[in-house]
Amino acid sequence: MSRAPERLFPIAEKTVHGTKWGYMNRSGRTRISLVYDQAYPFQENGLALVELNEKQGLLNEYGRFIVKPIYEAIQLFQRIGRLFKRKKDLG
Repeated sequence: MSRAPERLFPIAEKTVHGTKWGYMNRSGRTRISLVYDQAYPFQENGLALVELNEKQGLLNEYGRFIVKPIYEAIQLFQRIGRLFKRKKDLG
């Protein structure tokens, strides 16, 4: 039987290379490494928007990419779906 993912929260740390983001659990333990340029809260669907090298992607609560960070923008909609945009679509 698969174990349910634990609830995770975005955390940030300032480094000499700028602020890096990751996720911690309720106990304050880092569960997803602080490697992202920006990290947003997990949604009800279990996905979180992250930014890496000026691109956006979606992580699951195990830290695996569901959508790799290749998009200029991802707009999350509660219970409706997602909208993905590449740079050429933004003009």
